[in-house]
Amino acid sequence: HTTRKLQMSSGEILTNRALPVSNPPAGPTQSNYHHYYEADEFDLRKVAYLKKNILPLLSTLPKSASILEVGPGRGALLTLLRSAGFTQLFAFEVCTPFADALARQGFAVSTGPSAAEHLRSLPANSLDALVLVDVLEHFQLEDGLEFLRESRRVVRPEGRLIIQTPNASGVFGINTFVADPTHATPWNELRLTAALRGSGFQTVHCHPMRLPPGIGNAAREVFRRVLFFVVRVLTRICGATPVRVLTHNLVCEAQ
Repeated sequence: HTTRKLQMSSGEILTNRALPVSNPPAGPTQSNYHHYYEADEFDLRKVAYLKKNILPLLSTLPKSASILEVGPGRGALLTLLRSAGFTQLFAFEVCTPFADALARQGFAVSTGPSAAEHLRSLPANSLDALVLVDVLEHFQLEDGLEFLRESRRVVRPEGRLIIQTPNASGVFGINTFVADPTHATPWNELRLTAALRGSGFQTVHCHPMRLPPGIGNAAREVFRRVLFFVVRVLTRICGATPVRVLTHNLVCEAQ
């Protein structure tokens, strides 16, 4: 086993133990996809991106807010939220090894074959926030639409649904999507916005993936702005459907 410790901003030390490495099955399913992520341990870059892009969308909630994360994997975001003082944290994870690891960390975790089925078991207006980080793309299209409809039912009117997903319209977004054999449905801001509004959400905001602080990322941000400007101009010239978000991942907040 490999143990990696990360110092969080709150002073808490995170310890993550890798799952035993084994031969992956012939193809990914919802219950065995952990085989494809056994090397994906907590790392500083992932934590930095979560702090920059996801935590700010939850920071205005009271610490007693009821927050459910679907597909938390090894629990990086849940651990950040717990470090920030949130006390009502819940998880749903289809992968049993990940669910067991989360339970050992002290999280309230449920498991089962279907995220939408789990949402159907929850009372209406029972969540202040529902979060999916790199999860929606794993659903078949109809399953994803069903999940969004159930999300609207369980999220309180003043609550929020937060989704991060590979951006099919990003300059290099398709690379992110096809690199993972468990990805099933591509999304961009137009498709996701339409699906969320069709599911009953009134306010939808899609954001580009923001880079964490750092000298290297500052240079990357300058390059990205130039590149995205050129792409937008070419999109207009070619008469293609314009999109605003061009980063390889997008973050969407719906109420």
